[in-house]
Amino acid sequence: MKTVLVNCNNCAHCVDLRTPSSKDAPTLTNSRALIKKTVTEWLTPTKEELEEAFGSKDEPTPLFLQE
Repeated sequence: MKTVLVNCNNCAHCVDLRTPSSKDAPTLTNSRALIKKTVTEWLTPTKEELEEAFGSKDEPTPLFLQE
């Protein structure tokens, strides 16, 4: 699991959770981007997870699900 340290001058505790501002330090902006990328990776299912949940895409789609 990744750990992100936000270390910038004049930054407060949990500043990375506040609404972004054009006045934010570049370090903070970069940290937010890394946090967003990491959380997106955690929440994006793998091909195997999708197949386990919904079946293989090689299987025919039931008629009632076809458009």
